[in-house]
Amino acid sequence: MSGLLIVTGCTSYAHHRLLESGEVKSFTIHTDYFQHRLFKAGAPVVNEPEKRLHIYFGGDGQAWRTPRRVASDPTSKRALMLANMLRDTTAPSVYIGRPCYFQTTDSHCRGNWWTHDRYHPDVVNSLVEVVEQQAAGYPDLWLIGHSGGGTLAVLVGRRLNRPVKVVTVNANLDHKAWTDYHHYSPLTGSLNPVLDGARNPDMQELHWYATGDRTVLPEWILAYCQENQTPCRPVSGSHSEGWPTQWPRILRQSQEILSSVPSG
Repeated sequence: MSGLLIVTGCTSYAHHRLLESGEVKSFTIHTDYFQHRLFKAGAPVVNEPEKRLHIYFGGDGQAWRTPRRVASDPTSKRALMLANMLRDTTAPSVYIGRPCYFQTTDSHCRGNWWTHDRYHPDVVNSLVEVVEQQAAGYPDLWLIGHSGGGTLAVLVGRRLNRPVKVVTVNANLDHKAWTDYHHYSPLTGSLNPVLDGARNPDMQELHWYATGDRTVLPEWILAYCQENQTPCRPVSGSHSEGWPTQWPRILRQSQEILSSVPSG
């Protein structure tokens, strides 16, 4: 996007350390839209209940270096959902990196894809392709996302022609409310879950919200859940702190809640 000043800089990333230690393995997939870097745990899950697959999506990372300068690499230094994937011993799991994240060499990458167009239809459709490929043969599919990764989990799940469970934590389900509240630039090229008209009748949703979150306010998530008649549950912590230590419990309770809620 013209007018975006991209700022470069050196940094240290959690996924580099995980790769070096052998805790995760990485590979790249090309779609009709973008390249995606994927990660799987180095050690396989012994128990594979009901042919279930968990697919993880991470948050927006560092889209902007300053209020007016776009970061050269939006990849999160912490990789919270990648770390949570390694805590997940309930099912085989894969983390799907978003377009232009995790140092892909994609010639399509420009700053708009991690700023104003971060939830663009091309981004969503590209993720749909990867999910469909990875989930083939798994009748019980979960899409799990934090923050902006939760936004994408919802948008992707709605565009699948199959049963899917979507579990999010602190998801940005109304990005207009988010940009208005924080006085951020509007995400003009992005789909907004609260306004998105796509529907998958075989999709179940569960949205967790941190009671101390001041980045994505709990009331936005609660309003979305009320409008869409889908369950929401509180968890202690802030936007990115506190809840990761509760991840095994969140997964266990999510299974219990979704088992009692019909799809559609």
